[in-house]
Amino acid sequence: MPALLSGVLLGVAFLNASWGWLACGAFVPLLALLERQASEGRPRWTAFRTGYLFGLVFFLVGTHWIARLSNVAITVPWLKYPAWIAASAYLAI
Repeated sequence: MPALLSGVLLGVAFLNASWGWLACGAFVPLLALLERQASEGRPRWTAFRTGYLFGLVFFLVGTHWIARLSNVAITVPWLKYPAWIAASAYLAI
């Protein structure tokens, strides 16, 4: 849950210039979660999954414009949603 919160906060900070102050504290929940996972001795795979989830949410918010393309702007209109998710999943890595 903290990874989702951090992803949303950082993504929203890039949407509007007046919300840029959100970027100052967006990483706090993510870093606290990663610190807790490291202190509990969880495997590194858990940290990768947490970071990937953060990146996926961040890029879903940041590239929302792909899903909002008009049918005139794209040749195959139904392809915009899979392209949005695939691009976000790729960028999250």
